[in-house]
Amino acid sequence: MRNLKLLRPIKFLIALEAEAYPIVNFFNLKQCKNTNISYKVYEDEKEKIYLLVSGIGNKQASIGVHELNYFKDKDKNCLWVNLGLAGHKTYDMGSIYEVKKVINIKNKQSLFTNTFAHYFKIETLLTVEKEEKKYEKEFLYDMEGFGFLKALQKIAKRDNTFIFKIVSDNKINKFENYKFFAQDNIKKHLP
Repeated sequence: MRNLKLLRPIKFLIALEAEAYPIVNFFNLKQCKNTNISYKVYEDEKEKIYLLVSGIGNKQASIGVHELNYFKDKDKNCLWVNLGLAGHKTYDMGSIYEVKKVINIKNKQSLFTNTFAHYFKIETLLTVEKEEKKYEKEFLYDMEGFGFLKALQKIAKRDNTFIFKIVSDNKINKFENYKFFAQDNIKKHLP
């Protein structure tokens, strides 16, 4: 771990293993073997850092949040982070954004993350049901953000929720190797 002194637990919900790998390495997290959870969970129990790999989609993200919440340190002051890749119509691949508003494409419902000062460029996230290829609206596109926030509504304080998305593709460019792109670009944006 990199000499970070955390004042409260932090829980990461990450969709795919390739996105989780740089975070697991950065915090030197170890995979938990004996859990009642059917998802991969990594932790540093001493530092109270936990990471769950949920899989793709709103439902998986929502279930993952509940599983991770009951795993350890069930605390409303816990920090919750969703970090992963997203598409956009025109943004450069590899650029990172902090999401403050998430819209569910299915029912147009909106949810919001924290209200803190912004260290990154701010963007709205549109959560879709299947992979987006047209990018008709000027939003970031993903498949988990709304499920993540919806599940946290009764679990966490809004100011303790964070979503960061790194642009993986746009109308013109698409990554050649997902695993390499995810690991390289997430690692690049860690402190």
